[in-house]
Amino acid sequence: MALFFIAMSSTALLPIYFQNILLMGATASSLLMLPRTIFNTLLTPMAGRLYDHRGIKVLLVVGLPLEIFSNFLMTFVRMDTSPLFVVILYAMYCAGMGAFYMPLIVWGCSKIPGETIAHGTALLNTMRSMSGSLGMVITTRVMSIATSYSLKTVSSPELFGMNMAFLVLI
Repeated sequence: MALFFIAMSSTALLPIYFQNILLMGATASSLLMLPRTIFNTLLTPMAGRLYDHRGIKVLLVVGLPLEIFSNFLMTFVRMDTSPLFVVILYAMYCAGMGAFYMPLIVWGCSKIPGETIAHGTALLNTMRSMSGSLGMVITTRVMSIATSYSLKTVSSPELFGMNMAFLVLI
């Protein structure tokens, strides 16, 4: 649930960054978000095969630090940071997530007794949706509060708010 909290939050924050802070259009913003789909499409099958051969620990050791590190670097994004660099950070994040997210779900579901698997997957999907929604609410609220408190102290309050929201995701 914590991972989906982070995943949905960062996915919500980046279009806000591209459109409201960098003043890009919706089409350009959407195209910059495309690496998530590409990385998940490419890495999920590879991660599944690695999970089958090595287990979940290897994937967590590689993927989770990559995800945390890329979110950490997002706290240092400035107005003069290249949008391409932000896309690379997001691609790193997606690579980390693609490495372990689905195998982690498979591993977790494998611990559910066979007769209750339908209930377990329904509960997982419900809780995952709830945590993603909660993540978006909390991080956009953090962004809003940080923006309003920094209006007179920083040159780009909206960017400061986004940096603080990413700090919450670490």
